[in-house]
This record gives sequence, structure tokens and C-alpha cells, in this order.
Amino acid sequence: MRDLLRPVVGDFVAKTALNMASKRIGKTAETLALSDASPSCRTSGLGGYKCFCDTCDDAAATPCGSDAECVAVGATRCGGRRCLGGAVHGTPCTTSADCGGAPCGTLSSTAPNSCNDLVCTPTSDGRGQCTSGPVHLVCGPFATFRGCGSDLECSAFRSCRGGANEGGPCAGGGDCPGGTCEPETCSVLKFRSCYPDNGVVGTRCFGGTNDGAACSVPADCPDGFCGGGSVSVPGTASVPAASEWDVTLASMPSCLPPRSASAENSIIGLPGLLRHQLSLHVRALP
Repeated sequence: MRDLLRPVVGDFVAKTALNMASKRIGKTAETLALSDASPSCRTSGLGGYKCFCDTCDDAAATPCGSDAECVAVGATRCGGRRCLGGAVHGTPCTTSADCGGAPCGTLSSTAPNSCNDLVCTPTSDGRGQCTSGPVHLVCGPFATFRGCGSDLECSAFRSCRGGANEGGPCAGGGDCPGGTCEPETCSVLKFRSCYPDNGVVGTRCFGGTNDGAACSVPADCPDGFCGGGSVSVPGTASVPAASEWDVTLASMPSCLPPRSASAENSIIGLPGLLRHQLSLHVRALP
């Protein structure tokens, strides 16, 4: 999950209605785990891995995480082939002959991650990164939530360099006592973000002498790490001070369907898991 755009301090961002019943604030992390019922990944050579999300074999390409979710909407299989066009568009199929000559297939392929070595290394708060690559350019030194290809794409983001508000967002020099307000540049290389489930059911050792073995604690995996199998979404809340506090709203991951452009699906990783987090500073009004 990438960070959201940081607003200029003191700016009004938005007024929004939130379904607090589906958000977690300062509670134990919600966790979504892979299981034997999860669809197998469909990228060539990766059928032994499990993926959280795929689409049902119906005309709507309903996002799903198991066959049972597809049966509930009148389809049959999560990740199953369906007719892509023709008079029987969306009907489950085995070959194009079942579709009157129209293609029989799926909208996009799926994979546990896009890391060069297929290992997503956990970092913090349920996040992970591809330490083997690929890497990509982002704005910096502070607006690392924004990917870029040139300095121009980062010029809208400004931050304080030096002074008491080092790294803080700014609109002008007045926001940066003792420092300067400067535009960000396309200058930081960042490992690609990923979900640390790694396409496995349960936790396993990744790397080290016990690579691939089942594990339950870090000591089971010397020179590697024990992980995989799930994705967590934490919510946090700081202790209120002077009627103000920081919170992070978080909701359970959900499946995002593919888009119509296959290249876009490949770059974004759709269909795939979408995790929602929103960091806020709250002030209680009298």
C-alpha cells in the first residue's frame, strides 16, 4: 500500500462520511489468510502458488477469493475460463469451440507478487518490498509516495530543507523556519511494494538453511525469515493530548477487479488485493 499525498499543514482536505463499523482504530490487526480454497495463481509456471484474488467465470468478471464466492453469484469457478465475446459471452468454457469461435480464456493472469525472485520481504505494518528488485523512481527526498519519470512530475510537492520543520510539507518559506521551501525532485530509487503473503498457505522459511520449511517463530529460519501466508491491516491511535490525536483508519483487504486494458492490469497487478489505510490528525471541537 502506497502512502497518500500529504497535505500542506493547516489546509482543509475534505469532509467525508466513514462507515466506522468497517474501520479499525487502535485495535489488533485484522488479518486475511490464504487457504487451500484460495484460487491458484495463473501466470505460467506459478500454478503452485495461491493468490488472494481472481475473477469468476461470468460475464461480469466478478472479483472473488474462492469458488464459493462465485457459486453465490451464479458462476462456478474463481479463476475459471469463460467466453470472451460472442453470443455466449461470459459462459464457462474449456475451448473456443464452446464459445462459437470466440476466445475462451480469462481477462488477465495472476501472481503472488512481481518481485524478481518471487519473495516479498516484510517490512512493517503488514507491508513488504521486493528487495531483489525491481526498483523504480519516486519523488524525493520526502514525497516517496509518488512515482515519477522526471523532476516536473514532482514539482507540485514542496518540502522544508533544514530548519525546525525539516521534511515537512510547505507552501512557502514561512512554513520552514530556519530552512527553505523547495520542490521535490525525481531522485529516489525505491524497491517495489508488495504484499508479504508470498503465495503460500501458512508460514514458511524464506531464505537461509531451512528455506521452504514450515515455521512458527523467527528462530526456525536461520539466515532467513519466517513469514508469508497472510496480509494484515493495523489501525492505530495515539494518546490524546490537548484534545488532539493521530489515528490510522484501516479496513480489511478486498479484491479489486481487472480493468479493460491488459497492460494496465499487468502494471498494477489486477485483479489483486486492495488494502485501505488513511492517516489522520484529529482535533476535538468544543
